[in-house]
Amino acid sequence: MSCAKKIDFVIPWVDGNDPNWLAEKAKYNYLADTSDKEINSIERYRDWNLLKYWFRGVEQYAPWVNKIHFITWGHVPNFLNVNHSKLHIVNHKDFIPNDCLPLYNASAIETVLDRIPNLSEYFVYFNDDMFLINPVKETDFFVDGKPCGYFEDNPSYTYGNSNYGRMVFNALTIINKHFDKHKQIKKNFRKYFSQSIFSKAFFYTLLSSPWKNVLGIPAPHLPAAFLKKTWDEVRRVESHVLDDTLHSRFRKSENVQQELFRYWQFMEGNFFPQKIIGKYFHLIDESINDVCCTLKKSDCKEVCLNDGPVSDFEGAKRKIIDAFETRLPQKSSFEIMSYEDG
Repeated sequence: MSCAKKIDFVIPWVDGNDPNWLAEKAKYNYLADTSDKEINSIERYRDWNLLKYWFRGVEQYAPWVNKIHFITWGHVPNFLNVNHSKLHIVNHKDFIPNDCLPLYNASAIETVLDRIPNLSEYFVYFNDDMFLINPVKETDFFVDGKPCGYFEDNPSYTYGNSNYGRMVFNALTIINKHFDKHKQIKKNFRKYFSQSIFSKAFFYTLLSSPWKNVLGIPAPHLPAAFLKKTWDEVRRVESHVLDDTLHSRFRKSENVQQELFRYWQFMEGNFFPQKIIGKYFHLIDESINDVCCTLKKSDCKEVCLNDGPVSDFEGAKRKIIDAFETRLPQKSSFEIMSYEDG
C-alpha cells in the first residue's frame, strides 16, 4: 500500500466570544431557521479551550502533514504561531464570494473547500472538536491515491427529522439520482462488502442489497479524507444545489454538507475500505468520565468531542483539559512559546 505524496489538513474555527463577530452575527440572526434549535444554542459556539491540543496532536501524531489550512472569519487564537511554515491562515474572504458573506453556516463553507488557495488534491477535513490522540499514518487516510472510508448501507443511518438528518437525506437523494447501487456493487463488490461476514454492518448491507438505491450510510463525525476533484464532479451536475447552500447564511434543512462529497466518493468506488479508527462522544454529564478515560488511556487514534448540555460546564472543561494535559503536555511549535493561559 502506498500513500498520497502531499496530504493537507483543513480545519474551520470560529471564536464565539469575539465581540466583533457577535455584533456582526446579531445583525443577521433574524435570517436563522428558528426550527433548528441548535443554530444559536450556547453549545454551538462556546469555547472549551481545547484547540491548542488539536495542534499538539497533529504535530506529535501526524508530523508528515504537508499543510494545515486554518479557516477563520478573521480572528485567530491568541496562542497561535501564525508564522509557522506549515500553517495557512485562510480568511473566509479568500475563497468565498463576497455576496455570500458573512456566513454562519459550516455546511455552506464545506461546499467550496476545493477553492481554498493552494489546497492539495488530497486532504483531510476536521471540525475543531476532532482530535488526534495516537499516531496516525498517511495510509490511515489515503491508500494508492484513494481516500479511506467505511461503507455500510443501513436505513437506520438517516438521522431522524433534525436539520442535520434532513441534510443527510438530501445527500442520499442526490447520490441515488446519479448512481445505480446494483451497477456499482458489480464493479466494486469487495469494497462494498469489506466488513466482517459476521458483523452487523455486513448483515445490514446484505439486507439492503435488493434495493437499487442506497438506504443510508454512516456519518461517523470524525476526520474525513477527500479528493479535491470530487467537488468538481459534484458541481458539474449539481451546481444549483451547492450554490443554494453557499447562499444560505445560516444552516437550512434544504442544504447539503460534506457528507454529499464523501458519499459521492463511495458510490464512484473511489475509496479504500477501512474500519473507523476513532470514537465519537457527545459531551453530556454522563459521558465526561468516559471522555477523560479515553484521552488518558485509549489506543484509538481519533476522538470527536461534540458539545452538548452539561450541568457544570467549567468543571467538565477542567476535567477534559487535565486529561489532554496527561496525553499532550508539551507545547507544539504552533504555539507562541511565551503564551500562558490566563
